[in-house]
Amino acid sequence: MKRLMWGLAALLFVFLANGFAQEQPKDKTELEGTWEVIGSSIEGFEYTEEEIKNLPVRRHIYRGNKLMALDKDGKVVFEATIKVDPKQKPAAIDMTCPNLADPKTPAVVMSIYRLDGDALTICWETGLEAQRPKDFSGGIGSRLRVATFKRVQEK
Repeated sequence: MKRLMWGLAALLFVFLANGFAQEQPKDKTELEGTWEVIGSSIEGFEYTEEEIKNLPVRRHIYRGNKLMALDKDGKVVFEATIKVDPKQKPAAIDMTCPNLADPKTPAVVMSIYRLDGDALTICWETGLEAQRPKDFSGGIGSRLRVATFKRVQEK
């Protein structure tokens, strides 16, 4: 009888431990790595190649729940904490970063993203009281900004 009780207790422990391990958040996301801006638009108006070269942020580096935004010289423009939810439709990403208007209060940029192989598209609404976009359309008056990135192969 004692063996049966210990066996059941061990089985219960393994079952609970396995379930607990599966519920733990993973640090890595599908965005892990370095991404370079290859396209950008605001309210449907596409940036030219020259304008893209002069954007203040040229690369995103995702590591766990962190994002580093780099300029064309590789200097950090800002850092953010991210929360990714690929189960939402469309997939959601929230970026908590410095608020230029009020440095004491962080800004949360509620965005959506689409990952297609080595192409990443992120869309967010600009302005006060910005909401999470429902799609990537971004027509005139939408206040939507869309950025397209290509994965940089790590050496």
